[in-house]
Amino acid sequence: MRKETAGYSLLELTVVLAIMALVVAVAMPAVGASLERMTVQSDARALMLGLRALRAHALDRQVDIAVTVSGVEGNVLNASDGTAIVLAAGTVVAVAPELRVTWDGRITGAVRLSRGAARLQITPDRLTGRLSAAGVR
Repeated sequence: MRKETAGYSLLELTVVLAIMALVVAVAMPAVGASLERMTVQSDARALMLGLRALRAHALDRQVDIAVTVSGVEGNVLNASDGTAIVLAAGTVVAVAPELRVTWDGRITGAVRLSRGAARLQITPDRLTGRLSAAGVR
């Protein structure tokens, strides 16, 4: 007589682990790209919030504010009024041609954020100062 035991054989467990490893190996690049995209979107929201605050400051004080990129990784934007906008480490910021907030509320220039394959460009409306973020290919 054969005695039946509860549980799985070693072969069955090995097959299940191999299938799980294959699924994880296929899914990891998609998860990484998604994480990069979400980080860039979060940085874009933080940057737009900081620029809106600088715009309000420029309107209140009737001064022009220049914004420059600094930091070891190029992820810090410094304003001429002493304000700093720090983005996530690994996010690269490029300003073209010059980012300036004027005393009348206009914002000139554009900011491009990139992290891995994820890229966003923040552009202001020259008349209203309204900021918009769009993906860049």
